[in-house]
Amino acid sequence: MPYGMPALSNAEHAKFTDWVAAGVPAAEPAPLSASLSKEVEILGGLFNGDSLKYQLAARYVYEHLYLAHLYLEDQGTNTIFFKVVRSRTPPGKPLNL
Repeated sequence: MPYGMPALSNAEHAKFTDWVAAGVPAAEPAPLSASLSKEVEILGGLFNGDSLKYQLAARYVYEHLYLAHLYLEDQGTNTIFFKVVRSRTPPGKPLNL
């Protein structure tokens, strides 16, 4: 454990090791709300525009954001983080990084 942190109890350690042994399963993310889906669609349109102006702007923004995460607030209740990635596939298709 990190310095200054209390040790895990045997039950906590067993729970952690069982989770790792199970392949670190995670819950599926909840579906986006309608308002948040609309915002993501708008941003996707900006990043995936056909004109040279949009392509140049998208390249510039990507080069400055690729190490960061974007977060969007869903009417002030939920904050969801998004990672900006570049893919060879068109929008709406599975990512091919």
